[in-house]
Amino acid sequence: MKSLLPLFLGAALFTGPVVAAPADPLPTAETAIGEVGATVIRLEDIETGEIHKLRSQLHEAIEQAFRTQALNELRERDPAKYGSGDQAAITEAQIASFYQSNELSKRGTIEQLGPQIRSYLEALQQAMHDDRLYRDALARGEIKTSLAAPLALLIKAPVETAYLYGKRDGQVMLLEFSDFQCPYCQRVQPVLKRLLQQYGDRVAFGYRHFPLDFHNDADSAAIANECAREQGKFTEMHDQLYKQQRNQSVGELKAIAKKIAIADLKKFDSCLDSEKYRPLVARDIEVGKAAGITGTPGFIIGRYDAKKGLLEGELLSGAQPEAAFKQMLEKYLGSSGQ
Repeated sequence: MKSLLPLFLGAALFTGPVVAAPADPLPTAETAIGEVGATVIRLEDIETGEIHKLRSQLHEAIEQAFRTQALNELRERDPAKYGSGDQAAITEAQIASFYQSNELSKRGTIEQLGPQIRSYLEALQQAMHDDRLYRDALARGEIKTSLAAPLALLIKAPVETAYLYGKRDGQVMLLEFSDFQCPYCQRVQPVLKRLLQQYGDRVAFGYRHFPLDFHNDADSAAIANECAREQGKFTEMHDQLYKQQRNQSVGELKAIAKKIAIADLKKFDSCLDSEKYRPLVARDIEVGKAAGITGTPGFIIGRYDAKKGLLEGELLSGAQPEAAFKQMLEKYLGSSGQ
């Protein structure tokens, strides 16, 4: 949160026209920021992914500070009811389980890390206890708050030439932007396959290319995938490229085409050599950057208008666990009545 200090200092020193502060503790998307002539400019008109991230961080910091203050005041009034509680002692078995499940052997022995793990688990246990106290006090009306978390920042992205699978005209879409030489993109592929099995009859899945500059052969691999798509072999090429990420030279890409039984190898070779689909890959990158994709894998999940070819949803970055995808998919499936 230190990065916000210059922003607030700048605002405090600004001597220009003053706009009335909103009634809410924090601005919402609908908050009027100012006016240009007769046009009202609202936060949602200018909000970027970075601004939304900062707003969310500020909300979390204020909420945590309020929670601490509220519990401290309740403890002063009723120490017995709102005390820290008698927490169960952390056992050696719990420490060993944490050590193993988090694969901490690379960072030291369990004897070395045990005291740190114990302190962490004790702090976590206390935090969970305080969270229960806070939520119970809220439910009873002993604590009231007017804080509200910023609503999700919705991103609009054209689907255009994305490769579609699953329910292609579904009202909900998961659109992936990936790089064939990105290890995290490879890591998330099994998760996406399981999601397809579970949601393929309700959700449209899409794939667009986002080769990173520092992966030497990633752009050629993306072009090769489109050349394979031209002959009905997108999925086969896609899967093979993720299996052999380190060797994706032009010669090897042609060998892969033969391996996956592309019918017209001369046509494929010509397509790859001429870089026929470089403009398509460049457009994928352009759309991804405009949507806020900065690394791979990146995903947009939300409502899909198949007629307009437009996706409006939220950004999900990185090789997230399956539960993160499910939570967002269920949210949009629920809102669409599916």
